[in-house]
Amino acid sequence: WVIGVGLPVLILLATFGIKRIIGALKEQVVYPRTGYVQYKSEPARGRWIVIAVALALAVLAFVLPERFSSTGLVLSALLVLILVTIGARVGLNRLYVIAGIVLIAGLGITVAGIEEWHGAAFVLIVAGLGLVISGISALVAYLRDNPVEKE
Repeated sequence: WVIGVGLPVLILLATFGIKRIIGALKEQVVYPRTGYVQYKSEPARGRWIVIAVALALAVLAFVLPERFSSTGLVLSALLVLILVTIGARVGLNRLYVIAGIVLIAGLGITVAGIEEWHGAAFVLIVAGLGLVISGISALVAYLRDNPVEKE
């Protein structure tokens, strides 16, 4: 029940709230150090590629032998696709490393025969920890390399 109701609510809150939270953090942390940067807008064709590959993964989950259609492996493949797409789009090489770790985790749980939801949870934990650790490391390096200039 908590997952059924809580997860969609969490996703909606994150979807609509994260932009405001990140904007406020940028005003406090980033803009005083390096100023405001306006990125050029790019076409959304990359989204369609991600959606198409995600649908292909869903179809493959039904076609492949049971061992290779585990939730954890399919989830890790989808996360790898998303991480590589974002990494290529914004030029963050650390996302490629995290994608590799997530892929290894997905293959590892499949080979180990870890049951469906435990394997999926493990893949999400690995991806989340990778993103948090690399994000904190990048933030610390940024703060160290870009002190606030006094006026």
